[in-house]
Amino acid sequence: GAAHMAASWVASESLAVDASGEVLDLTVRSFGILRATELPHVEVEVVDSDAEPVNGSDAVLAAVALAVWRAQGLPARWPSGVALRS
Repeated sequence: GAAHMAASWVASESLAVDASGEVLDLTVRSFGILRATELPHVEVEVVDSDAEPVNGSDAVLAAVALAVWRAQGLPARWPSGVALRS
């Protein structure tokens, strides 16, 4: 679930708003969430470590988001229009 959420967030999710910031559409399909069939194959490997435990889903979300962003060539904006670099 975290891998799907991250890939979708980076690759295609957005929220349409008008000039005043009012949301135009709140249907699930309007958000641009990837369909399960559009998600590339993802493998998650759990590695033993002596470090402090972390929330697994948070770690997977961060790792997959970075991997997809890098695969896209580190674009300055994601589909949501969020600026990633100044």
